Amino acid sequence: MDIIHLDAKVWAIIEAEEEPTGYEGLSASAPADGMYIDPNGSPLYLAGGEILTSAEAMIEALGQEAQDALQKTGDPQTVL
Repeated sequence: MDIIHLDAKVWAIIEAEEEPTGYEGLSASAPADGMYIDPNGSPLYLAGGEILTSAEAMIEALGQEAQDALQKTGDPQTVL
């Protein structure tokens, strides 16, 4: 199991062959597409279960609605 991104009190994004068990009150699920920010302010961009390298790549993966929002705002972070 590899920890990809972590907010220790709230959530963790991990990569594992099998769902982790033994964490009372927590259940495993596929993370939703979006930007995840850890307590240090570091972003992680996920779409379709894949890690993306930038906000711009995330917007492209999200499709036309996100691209239209980028045209209006000019700021990828605001769109996300």
